[in-house]
Formats: sequence, C-alpha cells, structure tokens
Amino acid sequence: MLAFISNELKIGWEQYIYVQEQKYRLCGIIYYGGFHFTSRIIMSDGSIWFNDGISTGNMCKLEGNILNAKINVLAKSGTRKSCVILYVKI
Repeated sequence: MLAFISNELKIGWEQYIYVQEQKYRLCGIIYYGGFHFTSRIIMSDGSIWFNDGISTGNMCKLEGNILNAKINVLAKSGTRKSCVILYVKI
C-alpha cells in the first residue's frame, strides 16, 4: 500500500499509478476539516463508498463509480479537503 499526503486543494492523482514497474490502484481518500475526518473507499469494481462516522455511523453510503467521477470533485468532501490518498498494489 502507498499513502500520499495531500495538503493542497489541487492534487494530482490518478486512478492507477506505476511505481518501480508495479501497478497500484486508488483505493481510498481521507478528508479533514472542522476537526473531523471523513473518507471515501474505492473498491476494485470502481464503486465509491463514503463514510462519516458522525452521519453514517458504521455504514457507508454508495456514491457512484470511479469511471463516472471527476477527479476535482473527489478532491473535496463538502468543505473538507483531501489529506491522504491511498493506493493498493494490484
């Protein structure tokens, strides 16, 4: 797994990246703002699930598919900005 810190609104990330000839898939984004974290989980089928422990509890809400998502929309979650971007080796 790879994790990248994103401390700016403008982030440059892709659905897939290559590191030393190994392919990695975007699998999660963590957001921070207002002293609270939220997250999006991107499954291997491309489905995007949102979690906010305060509003969704231990459940996740289906938001769509990575194939239809715009990267600049995924950069934020409401007023929260992405702070960590996670990739998993495939």
